[in-house]
Amino acid sequence: LACRPAGSGVAIPAPEDGYLQAIDAESLLGCAVTWGLTIRTEAQVGGFLLAGSSLATIWPAVAVRPEQIAAVQGGFVQGPERTRQQDAELGVRQLADIAVRALSPAVNDPTTAMMGIDRLGQVLVRAAGRLEVEVLTGADGACVILVGPSFARLVEVAFTQIRHYGAGDVMVALHVL
Repeated sequence: LACRPAGSGVAIPAPEDGYLQAIDAESLLGCAVTWGLTIRTEAQVGGFLLAGSSLATIWPAVAVRPEQIAAVQGGFVQGPERTRQQDAELGVRQLADIAVRALSPAVNDPTTAMMGIDRLGQVLVRAAGRLEVEVLTGADGACVILVGPSFARLVEVAFTQIRHYGAGDVMVALHVL
């Protein structure tokens, strides 16, 4: 990482219950530059947060002021539902759900399941090339560390249920492989 925070940081709490819908990285970088901070996101887009759970950690931990906390909180958008705006895991889950529904005994549509697996493969190939941690830097050592979903997590979401429900269908199982 370009910046490595030292010592204990201060946790920035979620102001309310709800899904983390988006992170405004430029807003967070503005906070980091204004106050000479390092900010690392702790919550991931798509996660459900209870009020008070950690959105981010900031360094240095000395004399963190309420206006800094409020400004950093303003870089996070929470709401009542997940959205596709920045939530890669939601899109993967929706594709996997289509494949799983197609495998149900009531539907029994392995062709649709295999098409869903194809699209999941397409998404995962693109996801494999992206950074799981992105670092934005500003003046005077200010930086923002954006932690996204791991590739392993996306693969787990994509295929865990499909493997379970498709185990009895040889063509689907081979297609997953």
